[in-house]
Amino acid sequence: MRIRTMNEADLDWVLALDGRTATAPHWSRATYAGFLREPEAGDLRRSRAIVASVSSDGEEARAGYAVAQLLLDGVENFCELEFLLVDENYRRQGVGRTLLAAITAWASGQGARRLVLEVR
Repeated sequence: MRIRTMNEADLDWVLALDGRTATAPHWSRATYAGFLREPEAGDLRRSRAIVASVSSDGEEARAGYAVAQLLLDGVENFCELEFLLVDENYRRQGVGRTLLAAITAWASGQGARRLVLEVR
């Protein structure tokens, strides 16, 4: 399994997976694209969007994604896991656990003191 930063080329896939998952946030393309932007100087918020892919029959297949926001205010320094979704074809294979570990490692490396979950 490979974890990488989400990019613009992933957005059609993300929107399709979001659209066929009842519990997904059903965000717009612009909302997902917002997680891909680099923070501006002095911005206290950081975003992270990642994709998990697996090798299947010699080809990489996207298996899931996670998006998070980090608020580095010097007090709370908390990361909110906005959403994590695994394609139904790849569930129960450790994809979600791997995505969560990657978000947790990123947040910790950025100085987060805690991780909270956005629950729907």
